[in-house]
Amino acid sequence: MKPFFPVIFTTLYEQSGSADASVRVGLGEACIPKATQESARELLPKQRKYCAELGLIASIATIDRIIDLVSKPSCTWTEFNKLGTELQGRLNDELFGALFFSLAPSEAGYYTNPTKDWEQVIKAWPKTQIDIEESSRCFACGRYAAAIFHVLLVAEFGVIEVSKVLEVSGDRPGWAALERLERILDKPYKDRSPVEQKHSELLKQILPLMLAMKESWRHKISHVENRLEWLDTDFSPQIADEIRTATRGFMRRLATDFPRETL
Repeated sequence: MKPFFPVIFTTLYEQSGSADASVRVGLGEACIPKATQESARELLPKQRKYCAELGLIASIATIDRIIDLVSKPSCTWTEFNKLGTELQGRLNDELFGALFFSLAPSEAGYYTNPTKDWEQVIKAWPKTQIDIEESSRCFACGRYAAAIFHVLLVAEFGVIEVSKVLEVSGDRPGWAALERLERILDKPYKDRSPVEQKHSELLKQILPLMLAMKESWRHKISHVENRLEWLDTDFSPQIADEIRTATRGFMRRLATDFPRETL
């Protein structure tokens, strides 16, 4: 994500269109062709909408005057050019102090389609959608600590669901249950409870995914008393991507293979 000042583009447009404008000025009081008027009447309301979203009040006022002008059969190039010049000036003034941010194509995908590849997880657990979307959009904007924070809430949800099924939630459900899940597989099969025996094979398959999530953030986050505490908030995009990928893989596997009747 990079900042940019849109006034750069409005002035560039003004300069590139100056030659064409000078030609039209030479037409004096000639009426604008009907086709040009129709095109303007179609385009201007769309431009007005964008200005309204950005709060460009002065520019909107001028656009309204242009819309009113081109609705008249007798509007001339002189009138049109005068308002066009006024609009360019107002846009430049209103956009001069505004700061916008642009996303690269690879970043924009995370922002505009934040649930891509997460559809199966959201279908299984709709309540995860908010944090999935926030994680993707934070990742797109380069806010990697925030992206990790939200996706770890999704991961923790999955750990909690598994611990419920295997009856090891304890008094503090959450990441602390991961150690209790590990201890299930440490026991001989005959010493496991009936529910632990029933799901032993599946737990054996998904436990590495949960451990991979833990491994991906253990150097950055400390787990103390069932809470996540940041040791270092300087996350790289690679670390954030690894944590998001590990979490997505775990949750998709859970949505696919874990017994739905118990979750």
